[in-house]
Amino acid sequence: MPTIDLYREYALWFSSKAKYFLRAAKTSLDALKYAYAVTFAAEAIEFAGKSILEFMKENYSYDHVATGPLISLAAKQPSISTELTKLALSCGKWCDTVRDLSRYGGQTAKVSAPRIFDKKKYAEDAVAEAQEACAFLNRFETGMKMIRPIKIGILSGWVEGDSNEKPCSEFMFTDRKFDWTGRIAEITDDSHQRFDIQSLDASKIDNTHALIINPFGEVYPEKDLKRRPVFEAIREYIADGGIFVNAAGWAFFYAWDVNEGKKQPAFLDRFYIPAELRLEPGKAAVKWQELFPLASSLLWSGFGCSTTYGPTGPQPVEITQTEEDKRVSGDLRETGPSNVVREFRSLTSKNCIPFCRANRENFGEVYPIGAIRYSYGYLVVAGIEMDETGFEKVVTSIDNFCRWLKKEAAIDLSS
Repeated sequence: MPTIDLYREYALWFSSKAKYFLRAAKTSLDALKYAYAVTFAAEAIEFAGKSILEFMKENYSYDHVATGPLISLAAKQPSISTELTKLALSCGKWCDTVRDLSRYGGQTAKVSAPRIFDKKKYAEDAVAEAQEACAFLNRFETGMKMIRPIKIGILSGWVEGDSNEKPCSEFMFTDRKFDWTGRIAEITDDSHQRFDIQSLDASKIDNTHALIINPFGEVYPEKDLKRRPVFEAIREYIADGGIFVNAAGWAFFYAWDVNEGKKQPAFLDRFYIPAELRLEPGKAAVKWQELFPLASSLLWSGFGCSTTYGPTGPQPVEITQTEEDKRVSGDLRETGPSNVVREFRSLTSKNCIPFCRANRENFGEVYPIGAIRYSYGYLVVAGIEMDETGFEKVVTSIDNFCRWLKKEAAIDLSS
């Protein structure tokens, strides 16, 4: 088992706090609560700076304002010295007196923070610099996560591992026979295992995992079907820079209730239409059919993407790739027993990062395997019915997508 790097673990915790406070700052700005937005933005900047210092194992004496240590680090890292110096400037600007005034106001003179920060421009400037700090931080985090062995979690079907739970046991458009752990463990770099794979209860989803796989296809485990805390944890994990891979079909179509041990459609809205009318003496009986608007699915509404749809089942399609697709996910045409996958609910969104492409009647070009960028992370959707061919192509995509991210989106921290 790989040894635990406490600096890395601590840095990732600080990173999650930075992005949490950034979300709070944006929410406060949208709600016209400018003083709160400044407070939360300053917190995001502070934790972004300290997370980077922890990643680089730099001492900062645990001061609130890390300006000096960041300037010292900039001198040691000439390739990113400009970004580090700008972050130092942001820390000095927002994380001391300004933050105290946004928190407490002018205590001696009894001037409230909303009276001091009464202009939108204050909050907009603070949030903009917090966004820049977190974007820079995310490059560090991605680089750290891509150091071998890369940590992968595979959802176990449990939420909290409680003995009263009935874990997810249904695989929609895939099969339990696919050994994700064993197959991914075969991938090596210079004879070293490339990935550290762990079974993961949904309550343990966090940013220490570079990538998380849902092997259940269209189903995911959930604790509360109304509040959907697991889905929100997944979405937050992706927003904070994680990669979440859904193995098959329409992602998040069903929520598996671990309390009841059964699945239910997971849609924000539903409506009913009369499906059958029976007239009897003195009364009429109506049988209603429950329908779900596609736009209210968790995939469409939660990630702003669209898929193929309709009454037909999985369709065999031959995949193609551009050179850019191959650069991102590897040459999938040469992977697996066949070049034909069973397309089902592929992405159609133009904001998709295609891993491979195909053509479908009534839809045109679709993306059987592809990624949606969501904030700092990615949702990878395999819109296929999983068979041996599809399984090999998804595993290959995972490996090569991690390689592409390390090269294109990360600061290399492996040396």
